[in-house]
Amino acid sequence: MVRHDPMQTLQERAEQATREALQRLSELISACRESESRLGLLQRYRDEYRAKLEAATRKGVSALELANFRNFLAKLDEAIAQQRADVAHRQAAVMRGRADWQEAERRARSYEVLLERRAEAARTHALRAEQKQTDEYAARLAAAAPRRI
Repeated sequence: MVRHDPMQTLQERAEQATREALQRLSELISACRESESRLGLLQRYRDEYRAKLEAATRKGVSALELANFRNFLAKLDEAIAQQRADVAHRQAAVMRGRADWQEAERRARSYEVLLERRAEAARTHALRAEQKQTDEYAARLAAAAPRRI
């Protein structure tokens, strides 16, 4: 039966957590970009509508039409403000997601370093044991060999 190393299990779980945090960060970035895109679209639409209002006022427009233009522009400005708030919320979420990913990455790297150090210590121990065996063997051979004078 193969014994699984608990430190290896921890490192594998940390790697999985890193992948999950990176996936979540990717989703957050995508949602933020979509929100920023919607904000840009609303702003362009407001600018176009404002240009239409200016063109209509130069030609002459009724008070009712002017009120409708202004009401619609006010609603667009409100939608833009809400969208800006959504963008800010999503940007903050991206920052938190990035920090979570970096922390998960740091934790995974620390387990990796610990495993590497342990493996190096095991290699060093094995080399010393091998050297000790070699030295003992050489000493036994030297003791068993007849001495020449």
